[in-house]
This record gives sequence, structure tokens and C-alpha cells, in this order.
Amino acid sequence: MTWKAPSPQLGESNTRVRIATKIIVELHFPELKKPSDSHQTTKILAGTKPRMTVISYWLLLLCGIWLMGVGIFIFVRPTSALDCLKKMASTNLINYTEISLRMLAGLAFLQYAGASQHPQGIYVCGWFLVVTSGILFLIPRKWHAAYAVYWSQRLSPPILKFCSPISIGFGALLIFAIN
Repeated sequence: MTWKAPSPQLGESNTRVRIATKIIVELHFPELKKPSDSHQTTKILAGTKPRMTVISYWLLLLCGIWLMGVGIFIFVRPTSALDCLKKMASTNLINYTEISLRMLAGLAFLQYAGASQHPQGIYVCGWFLVVTSGILFLIPRKWHAAYAVYWSQRLSPPILKFCSPISIGFGALLIFAIN
């Protein structure tokens, strides 16, 4: 028995698939300059963004939901919210966890700024969070704790309840800006 070359039909069907794929890509993805660029074609067909941008999106979505949740918590239980504020930076664990999460959110803002509907606003918010987190890392924890206690004593539950829509609004605005 001798070896036979593959039939021409097999090659023709592969060519047909390539041509059909090229036509689909050209029709549905006109932004592709070179449909033959397999990396770019695969990236657009798969609908993927860079992994860090996707992670940043989910982090910012969680931040928006968290802000809205905090606003609701402040509205429903303002006295408990003041007690929580009083405990901010009370221990090293609470202090550095709070600052680290704040820094992480700021970095997510910076990473996602280019992909958002309002990149300048997201970029400014990101730098604000990163810079203020850096400052909080540098100052003594006792100063940060004293600042939290100062505001927990100055704010009353009715004032805090009145301000709760601000947190809810910023959370909703963040979710709107990243979608």
C-alpha cells in the first residue's frame, strides 16, 4: 500500500473556512485594520480586554456597590456608623487594611481610566486615592485614629443620615462611569 496525498477537497474546505472567517470579521469588526493579524482578530473575536483592565472593572464595580451599601448603612443605622468611624485606625490591622484597600481602589481607578466613559474623572479620582493613601501610610497611626475620633464626635446621627445620599450617589455615579 502506498501513501496518498490528501485530497484537494480537504484543502478547499480549509480555504473556505478561512475566507468565511475573513468575511465575518470584516463585516462585524470593521475597526480591524488588518484582518490577517491573528492576535488582534482573536482578541476582538473573543471579546477580551487586558486582564488587569477586567480585574480593575470588577474592583471598581465592587467599590461602587460598597459605597452604595455604606450609604444605606449610614441612613438606616447612623449611630452604628459613627461607632464604626470612631474605630477607624484604632489598631494597626484596621488602619493598614483600610489604607491598603483604599490604595487598591485607587490603582484600579488608574488602570481602568482609559476604558471608562469618563477617563479624566476616573483618572483624577484614582490619583486622589493613591496620593492620600500614600500620605496615610506615612503619618503615624495615632494621628489617623485621632482624626476619625474627632469626626465621630462632631457629627450627629441626623447630620450623618442627611449626608448618606452622597455615598449612595457616588456609588451609583461610579457604576455608571465604568459601564
